[in-house]
Amino acid sequence: MNIQSVGLYSLFSTQNPQLRRDNCVHVPMNKKILQCDTVTFTSVAKSEPLKKLLKFGIPDFYSDIVLVDTKDLELLLEHKVFSKPIRNIVRILKPYEKSLFPIEKQVYRLMKRTARTNPKMYLDEFLHKLVPHHSKILLEQQRPVFEKLSTLALQMPKEQIVQYNKLIDVTNKKLINEPVIVPFSKKELLYKLKRIKERIAQKDNFKEVSDIEKIIKKVEFFEDDMGKAKKPTNKELKQFYKTFIYFENSSLQKDKDMVDLFNATKARLHRVPFEEKFKRKGFIHDLEKIVGQLQDTKLAHKMIQTARELPTSKNSLSAFVVKEANRSSSQIGYDLLADSVGSADHLVAAKAGGDSDIYNYVLASRRYNSERAHSKLSTIIEKDPNVRVYSQNQIDRLIELANSGIFKMCELSTSYILSVARRIKKLSPSNDPLNLDTNKLKY
Repeated sequence: MNIQSVGLYSLFSTQNPQLRRDNCVHVPMNKKILQCDTVTFTSVAKSEPLKKLLKFGIPDFYSDIVLVDTKDLELLLEHKVFSKPIRNIVRILKPYEKSLFPIEKQVYRLMKRTARTNPKMYLDEFLHKLVPHHSKILLEQQRPVFEKLSTLALQMPKEQIVQYNKLIDVTNKKLINEPVIVPFSKKELLYKLKRIKERIAQKDNFKEVSDIEKIIKKVEFFEDDMGKAKKPTNKELKQFYKTFIYFENSSLQKDKDMVDLFNATKARLHRVPFEEKFKRKGFIHDLEKIVGQLQDTKLAHKMIQTARELPTSKNSLSAFVVKEANRSSSQIGYDLLADSVGSADHLVAAKAGGDSDIYNYVLASRRYNSERAHSKLSTIIEKDPNVRVYSQNQIDRLIELANSGIFKMCELSTSYILSVARRIKKLSPSNDPLNLDTNKLKY
């Protein structure tokens, strides 16, 4: 039976707060991204003294970046920095260049170049101009993966091949910006609302935070199977439009990302065709539903692993550009820095019996805190030996701060450094333990 392939087309038609920061940390430029889809964050009061150190430029435990203090990101959003002309953004973000992950750093460098020729351009305009070029590159990056998937799909039974071809047909339409009918998903709507809430919460605007929390609560009361029928029921329409009217009268009524989300949700609920960008996660989710029916579990696993090879906004500049292109300047700016914000990460995950003692925490970026999930430290070090270097960078900086009295100012005992170094050694690979050098600690 024939397998449809994904076509290669162009996706789109051409179309001052002074923030203090310590920049003395120099770390190596070599890292490897760990693959994990589970998201988990822990926020415990006992880690607060440790997080106070973030304003002093702490290297990430798992990578070569310098962590961002969440209060800095709050200030940037509060002062609407990302809504300013690009020349202002470039100047204000200069102290954070060492905090950007590789793809985000490439975007920042393109911003610097653009600021020299078009200083008054806005961030969303800048990114939108990059789309025609990068959409073509992204398709070139995606095509080999889709070809491998189509070859593997030939091994499936006829029923699953039919389902796969339907998925690829919709995928092709998304790739060429052709309107498609996309079913409503309560789970996806909640996910997107919570992503927007992350950005809004950083602005410390009580009214906006309160409004989006109320909208999320209203959506949580939607029926789990909402949108499954061919036509929405009166009850479903009443639930949605009650939420929509609340949004239209809320403090978020002019938020571009919220407006776009509600417009797309309306189209989904009424099953009206609209332009829906291809989303890697959504494609993998739909593929999982198909291959989950297979008796050949090895084939199912291989197809999902192949699909995971599709480029992401974390490893492809083109994927980042296309993903962010229709977002507001504020959301784009937030997304540039959000993964670099420092967080307290359990050395031993709570799920694995790890306690909330401060000696069970290290400072890590949100990205790695999320991607690490419940993985053991020994496994992480074996996958990426560079963590040995990155963790020593963090210890070195902590020692500098301890020796200069900063620990005392943050109400943090210098014994933390020695205790956490011992714990890291114990949790590292037994055949090659990680011995962190703490000899320069004076106290």
